[in-house]
Amino acid sequence: MAEIRGLLFVPIRFLINQDEHLRQVMNPSRPDRWKSIDPQDAYDETPLLSISHPNLLELNVSNLSPEQLLLL
Repeated sequence: MAEIRGLLFVPIRFLINQDEHLRQVMNPSRPDRWKSIDPQDAYDETPLLSISHPNLLELNVSNLSPEQLLLL
């Protein structure tokens, strides 16, 4: 779609360290959003989506608050 419109495509991948991921996975509000609260999920390193693109931007959000993430 970006190519058709003559726009620059920049895929973004958010990274998070395992400790922060574990903390977030155990948040009791997650099931309300159909998300897992199984701590083992924080140790699963299976990639959800493989992205290889020259414009790929990877952002480590491990140390950002939810409020800071909204500003990205």
